[in-house]
Amino acid sequence: IATHSVKVYPNPTTDRITIDFVSDKAEGAQLEVVDVLGRTLIQQPIDINLGINRQTLELKELPDAVYILLLKTEETQLTRKITKTR
Repeated sequence: IATHSVKVYPNPTTDRITIDFVSDKAEGAQLEVVDVLGRTLIQQPIDINLGINRQTLELKELPDAVYILLLKTEETQLTRKITKTR
């Protein structure tokens, strides 16, 4: 996954985020949302395709707060800060 290619929007969000990125290979991965205490609140396995990818993650059940989004593959872990508001 090209680090510079990762876009997370809208941020801040009220209910869901979209993650766009480009990958140089097809592989399995994991999307996670972690709170400021390090607790994993959402885990979602995903399939990454070669080239352009788009994933959507529902956050409407989470309380308003700042979270860390993790995109994990076998070789890479990317992090982005996301804010959930009303």
